[in-house]
Amino acid sequence: MRKIILFLLFFIFSISCLKFEESDLDPNSPFSILLGLAQLQNNQIASELELRGTYLDNGELPGSFSFLSLQKINDDSWENMDLLNDNVDALDTDSNEYKAGTRIDFDGSFRFYIQEPGIYRWIYYQFLQMENEIVVQGSEVFRIDSIRSNPPISLRSAFTDPSHSFRWDRTEAVPFQQKRFDSITEEYSSFLGENNGYSYFISQCIQPQKYRISTESFNLRKNPCLHIRDPGENWHALILEDLDLVTISNPAGGDESTNIQSSRIIPTENNSVGFVLEITSSASATTYRSYKIDPTSRTILQAENVQPSGGTSIGIEIEKIRPFPGGMVYIETGSNEPRWDSNLLFAGSENQLISSGTNNFFELPGSLTSDNLSSHNGILLRQGPSDPDILRILNPDFTTTEISLSADDTPTNFVIRASKYSVTIFDTPGGGPFKIIPKSIALTSGTGSVNFLPGFDITSDSPPSFMGNQSNETQTVYGLETIQSGDAIKEIRSWNHTTGAFNSITLPNLSSIQPLESGFNFSENYEFGKQLLLDENNVTFIQKLSTSDGGGRSYQSNDFYFTTTSDDANWSEWNALPNWGM
Repeated sequence: MRKIILFLLFFIFSISCLKFEESDLDPNSPFSILLGLAQLQNNQIASELELRGTYLDNGELPGSFSFLSLQKINDDSWENMDLLNDNVDALDTDSNEYKAGTRIDFDGSFRFYIQEPGIYRWIYYQFLQMENEIVVQGSEVFRIDSIRSNPPISLRSAFTDPSHSFRWDRTEAVPFQQKRFDSITEEYSSFLGENNGYSYFISQCIQPQKYRISTESFNLRKNPCLHIRDPGENWHALILEDLDLVTISNPAGGDESTNIQSSRIIPTENNSVGFVLEITSSASATTYRSYKIDPTSRTILQAENVQPSGGTSIGIEIEKIRPFPGGMVYIETGSNEPRWDSNLLFAGSENQLISSGTNNFFELPGSLTSDNLSSHNGILLRQGPSDPDILRILNPDFTTTEISLSADDTPTNFVIRASKYSVTIFDTPGGGPFKIIPKSIALTSGTGSVNFLPGFDITSDSPPSFMGNQSNETQTVYGLETIQSGDAIKEIRSWNHTTGAFNSITLPNLSSIQPLESGFNFSENYEFGKQLLLDENNVTFIQKLSTSDGGGRSYQSNDFYFTTTSDDANWSEWNALPNWGM
């Protein structure tokens, strides 16, 4: 064995001296096997260079609408190049190879990843809103001698204004990742739920090479990105590269934007899960695409465009899709028909109308909000609708039953929160002063009883709003918005099912992440319905980082950051989700 290991080491370190044609090799020969081992060793130790730099305008950070592109120059053309005008579009030429684009990060810096030594050029673009044009403000040619943390060597630079400059802030060798990406927007991101110890969060991302930046337009080719946390609390990313989303911003007109909204996770067979995406475009009709994935291998098992049973002219209320025994239930728009489907609307799946009957669960579907529709161990729950003091239950056999929630005739504002462990009703009697009254519901085969629990006074000028409420076996955690002296106050609250404690949860300070430029501060960016997740053990909060100087300059992070607590008090440090995927 020792001789074999020594031979392998000798072979790995001497392989670059051998000359051969790959076609000459027998793929099953010992030599081919050794070559494969050498390549594996190379992949394990491969690295790339992360460069971070900051563009400065008279010593200050640039405007918010700023981008950089990166080119690799393969000859000596850079020596006589007009850096502010020549080859400024994001295109390949005989001498320039387009590598990547990026936008300004939350701290005012830009970042690139470089995989090989050579001569490179960055170009800085800014969108001037008043003039409605995209201009090149600066460019620099620099040399990278090694991808082992060596700093860039500037060869030439040019700026439209002598007060402009660029500084390199950090150079670090990091493990090579095949599919780096920036997360584009927070607006279309959301937690999708948890199943069998795996948690799911969806966003839009763009791989650096898919930025196309020029003085004519910003052309971004994005993809949905599914972030998966495994039972060991490690985060991974699966890029849905089969679905291209487009954002084209053109000062001359003709803008185009494609975005997604996702259903919640639908458990399917063998620990896999599925979800349905609604794809909206400014240039075409709304479409739908379903996915089934294996969270363990992070692979797509099935993906195809789907449509409602009523055809392409009918839509789906994507935010109201819920898991139900044997598949999922959903509502088709236009007809307002509730339907059940066995397999995420894939071709060949069983699909049927949920017929109306006494106490129809889907009565007045327009009043059925996604915030008041909950799942609990194979049944669906909703308020009313014709009587707001009624909890209506859809049983696995599609029959409907009801439970009265009110102990008297006091006007109520119910919010239903359920999980596989429990069902809780939060009641805020109307008229003020406002009080939150938790009600614990015990359900058995469509029947149940209500346990009225002590309430908690709330200071608010109007009924409080609940956002992102979730429950596990021991507690319910939710975002709460109250109006105090005319101002909206957002906070996270937890209600302990055992002790009855009703506590406020404080997130850790963002300023611990890294220092900001003078005058810039972090901004709160709370959308609890999308950012708050409660699984069996932990509360997780996830967000992009937003900063501003109060004078019109504001930035948002290229990554999502998360923090976790198991006791509602001691939070982990803010960490970035991995910016690479499969």
